[in-house]
Amino acid sequence: MNKELIRANILEKRETLSDENKCALLQSVIDQLNTFDFTNIHTVHIYLPIKSKNEIDTFPIIRFLKLIKPEIQLVIPRSNFKTFEMQNVLYDGSTVLSENNFGIMEPVNGTVIQYNDIDMVICPLLTFDKKGYRVGYGKGFYDRFLVQCRADVVKFGLSYFEPIEVIEDIDSHDVKLNYAISPSKLWKFE
Repeated sequence: MNKELIRANILEKRETLSDENKCALLQSVIDQLNTFDFTNIHTVHIYLPIKSKNEIDTFPIIRFLKLIKPEIQLVIPRSNFKTFEMQNVLYDGSTVLSENNFGIMEPVNGTVIQYNDIDMVICPLLTFDKKGYRVGYGKGFYDRFLVQCRADVVKFGLSYFEPIEVIEDIDSHDVKLNYAISPSKLWKFE
């Protein structure tokens, strides 16, 4: 399938998830995340969910990361929809969030963290394939962002659903994930 059909299919599939389903699937995702070795991870960029799109709620994941590794620094994106670029803002107890025009919570204040200081990026996605490519919303925010990070940054995706076999229309600018989590498995890609 191509990205356009995949997007339509997954958005429809997500829309039908009940709150109970989402809660159970999120717990499965967190259980799988708990199998990942965070030993060399000190700074994690993590997206904040678009609730209207039924994205995986990352706030429980943020709490989980702070519980298992309290010394970890978390950064969240602040997006520029004119340039399709993002800033990384330290997310701590003093960070004020506000919903932007697209329904995304973003930091109003906070310390900007440089791209090369990030060890792991948890990317939003609609789905991923068994080769490690992701389908997002089509604006390219994370593909642009990931190429600015260090070459060894760990690229991570979270999905309510199992991967599809293959995304047919991969572009040269599409950045492959290192890992992805579905409710049943932690996927590692070479």
